Amino acid sequence: MMIDYLQRNQDLNNLITVIHHLSQMKTGSTFAINGRWGCGKTFLLNLLEEKLNNSSQDTSEESHYFIVRYDCWKNNFYTEPIIPMLSSVIEAFDVESDDVIKGFLKTIKDTSSKYIGALLQNTIGFNPINIVDNLDKHIQEQQDSTFAFDNITTLKKALNKVRDSLKELAKNKTILFIVDELDRCLPEYSIRVLENIHHIFSGIDNFITLLAIDRNELTQVIKTAYGTEIDTSAYLKKIVDFYVQL
Repeated sequence: MMIDYLQRNQDLNNLITVIHHLSQMKTGSTFAINGRWGCGKTFLLNLLEEKLNNSSQDTSEESHYFIVRYDCWKNNFYTEPIIPMLSSVIEAFDVESDDVIKGFLKTIKDTSSKYIGALLQNTIGFNPINIVDNLDKHIQEQQDSTFAFDNITTLKKALNKVRDSLKELAKNKTILFIVDELDRCLPEYSIRVLENIHHIFSGIDNFITLLAIDRNELTQVIKTAYGTEIDTSAYLKKIVDFYVQL
């Protein structure tokens, strides 16, 4: 159990209340906890994840939440954040064990692995889908084949399969996608993360995205990427629904 040295217990309770409320509404939402760098956002997210996981264990009930944690800083060296994002989702499926997750994972393998898996392997040198377990020989042969990685239509089809499976999963669980360390990354990468999240996961009911940001720093990042004349509030409004201040 983590010790709350920073006395974030009230912030934690407020955050859980917000998430529970969004979960009951079952609508898609993106919100952010806003605080300066070094104020303990990551620590609060660690407490949140532990609390949500322990609450299901304490009641001996199946977890109401499917939690995916994405650390932007650790994955800052990737050219495209979609690669480690998908890898984070796949690894989260590996941790879960209930039938819903297994069914989702099977869908990923059967319908998308030859596209996503090969794309990941081509980009980072190994296939994160293999983290889950060894694919059968047929799929391995497919992944060893030559794929048109620059074919946007092919990738779009694979992502649509992922979105469809997420929608199915969200009928039984609230998906909580936690994005940390966004404001520590290079401006170009931070922008790609925000826009990928918006385009890939928007429109999925019962899907909550939680961003940990320093809004002042992120504002400068946006201006660096798009110029000082950009309306940063309008830009962020398209992505972030509301903020929780630390």
